[in-house]
Amino acid sequence: YISKKIIRKFLYGKIRPSIMAVIVQKEVAKQYVSDVPKNSFLSESARVVAKVKYIQTVLKKAFYPIPPVDGAILRFEIFPKTLLNEGDLPKYMRFLRVGFSAPRKTLLNNLKSLRYKRDFLIKIFKKLKIDCHVRPQNVSTEQWINIWKEFEKYK
Repeated sequence: YISKKIIRKFLYGKIRPSIMAVIVQKEVAKQYVSDVPKNSFLSESARVVAKVKYIQTVLKKAFYPIPPVDGAILRFEIFPKTLLNEGDLPKYMRFLRVGFSAPRKTLLNNLKSLRYKRDFLIKIFKKLKIDCHVRPQNVSTEQWINIWKEFEKYK
């Protein structure tokens, strides 16, 4: 979707608006505002830089030509300071992408693709009191950030 690329440019670019409203496909909008237990890569990647709110559905008949799906209005309130250091955002996004690469697998199994040993991953999960069998969509923003920070300590 082109809309995701455009939104990403505004959320992670050098110059960011303080508030942004967009119309996207309804299914994409739902991904941006999803939360545990239906968390998504889009919602987590947006949450470190903005508060995202679903404003309303826009019926497909409101557009011409009529598209096959309904749209939705989203409001992004971009944080003056992101939840992570600016320089860490690209690395964190890659980490999230790996974490969500196979949503039906456990997060631990997804993160093994980063070439870490299972025992090391289990140690981090236990330290952070996170279930080793958790799936990516059931991990909170705070937990994602904490897991990532632990990984960064050992690089």
